[in-house]
Amino acid sequence: MSNEEEYLKIQKKIKLKKGFYFHLGLYVIIIFFLFVINFLTEGPGPKDWWYLFPAASWGTVVAIHALAVFVFSSAGFFGEDWEARQLEKELAKKGISLDKKQLPTENEVDIDEHLDLKKMEKKARYDEQDLV
Repeated sequence: MSNEEEYLKIQKKIKLKKGFYFHLGLYVIIIFFLFVINFLTEGPGPKDWWYLFPAASWGTVVAIHALAVFVFSSAGFFGEDWEARQLEKELAKKGISLDKKQLPTENEVDIDEHLDLKKMEKKARYDEQDLV
């Protein structure tokens, strides 16, 4: 792997971690506010603690997110290797074989060009429907 590929790989891992930490922070803040609302409106009795239901269900989602970021992405289940294998499979289905050096990196894709192609595809579908 070249330095550029390593840099992109590390950059992607950092984005995944950042997304998880944002999710975790949002979870903590919102569950805290739910706890305060619950405490102030229902009273201190344990049978009245309804905030535990969203805390437990959303906490499960946060735990799954943590596993996906810290365990499974580095183990290759849904990491870069998995993405590369899936890309190769899809290209093979279409009969396309590309050298990996020819593929653009995330930073090289021109967003404006991509959006123009999407507009052209939509317009082409619209025009075909008019003919029918």
